[in-house]
Amino acid sequence: MYTPKSAEEWFATHVELTDKELLDAWDELGDCGTKWDKYLEGSEYCRVEYQDLVDRPKDELQRVLSYLQMAVSEEVLERAVSSSTMFRMTKPENEVYVQRLKKLNIRI
Repeated sequence: MYTPKSAEEWFATHVELTDKELLDAWDELGDCGTKWDKYLEGSEYCRVEYQDLVDRPKDELQRVLSYLQMAVSEEVLERAVSSSTMFRMTKPENEVYVQRLKKLNIRI
């Protein structure tokens, strides 16, 4: 599998993945949190799950801000959530991979 050497190279490159490569990459990413949990065991950290951000963005942001001991007004919190939608933050070509994962019955 192709691995870019920099963020610029990553954003400038379009790579076609087979379904197997896409599933393998998804499995590897899904395992990433477990690997970090083992590495950080005994440390104080705030783990953020992608699905929690999608399902409850305001609650998750508030939880992270509380962990960081940062207070923000309700207005700032609402503005941060409303301006950070998946539609605004995702490149259109990512939608192709999202649809393929859904067709393969992968929860995203």
